Amino acid sequence: MDPGEVKFFYDMVAFGPQLPDWHGAHRFNPFVVTQINYWNPVGSQSKPIRLHGCSVLLHIKSTDTNMRIINIGGFDSATSCEMIEIGSDPNTDWVPVPDMMYPRHDCPNSMLLADGSLIVIGGGDAETIVLVPEILDYSNPDPTKWEWSQLTDAEMTVPRRYHSTALLLPNGKVWVGGSRKYSEPQNFEFENDMERRIEIYTPGYLLEGPQPVITAAPFCYKLRRSIWSCLRCYGRNNSYN
Repeated sequence: MDPGEVKFFYDMVAFGPQLPDWHGAHRFNPFVVTQINYWNPVGSQSKPIRLHGCSVLLHIKSTDTNMRIINIGGFDSATSCEMIEIGSDPNTDWVPVPDMMYPRHDCPNSMLLADGSLIVIGGGDAETIVLVPEILDYSNPDPTKWEWSQLTDAEMTVPRRYHSTALLLPNGKVWVGGSRKYSEPQNFEFENDMERRIEIYTPGYLLEGPQPVITAAPFCYKLRRSIWSCLRCYGRNNSYN
């Protein structure tokens, strides 16, 4: 392919649920010659699946050759996290990341904010309510030295657990909604026992002076012109990046 041509790259890492002969993360590559090689194992296959955990693809710079994925929380690993760096090395494996400050058993929501920082929201279980979000500083090259900090000034009023979701809005704020209401079970009739209140969080970077403005952009892109873009689906319950 000529350097000026538009290139498309699709990559996905799946963490569960556990399928026959699948005991860990797998990577999907649709560009292989035979379909039998579409999915390939990534990292240790002996690690247990993180049921009701979540994962996030960390910020990718244009100069990066590898991608980093962090795996967060879950029933049997409520405070623990681990990171894997995926690139050309076929022997890459999971690296422990410092534990979170709160247990997040049941489907926490996580995403990258507009400034590149990672936020984790909710994730308690039927007996545990976690209302304080956490921010991960992953600027240190050594992931074992990454640091979590709690956002006590952003404490929520509504628990966010199973079947909750969170979105980064175009204006840089965070929208959260949904959740199972364990206090009012209706025999899994989700229409009757789902949380309908929503909350919006305003990160500190929106309060630190004028915000950047896009003043000009091409109306369209022509063929054989290079552009670079990254689209992501943020990690929340029942889904992974």
